[in-house]
Amino acid sequence: MKKSWRAYINNVEEKIHTITPEWEKKMGKGKILIPKPLDIERIIKRTKKGELLTTDIIRECLAKEKKVLLTASAPTKIYLKHICISLRRGNGARKKE
Repeated sequence: MKKSWRAYINNVEEKIHTITPEWEKKMGKGKILIPKPLDIERIIKRTKKGELLTTDIIRECLAKEKKVLLTASAPTKIYLKHICISLRRGNGARKKE
């Protein structure tokens, strides 16, 4: 049986990796976060109506919260897409207005 988007979102855990020496020249020395979708969804829900929210802003917020150098771009965008699909299909908890 195929998993729902909501089930997929709920099962992903965050990971923190040390940046390898090969990538230190590009990114700097430190750690990189692969976020969990629920953290991304939490940031989206606390955004006020009319406030601009980009993937870069989401990544900056997560990096500050988890005290890492940066947040991975590709997983953040992929999880954002999964959250949108889940909400569009009615599988997610929506923000009360």
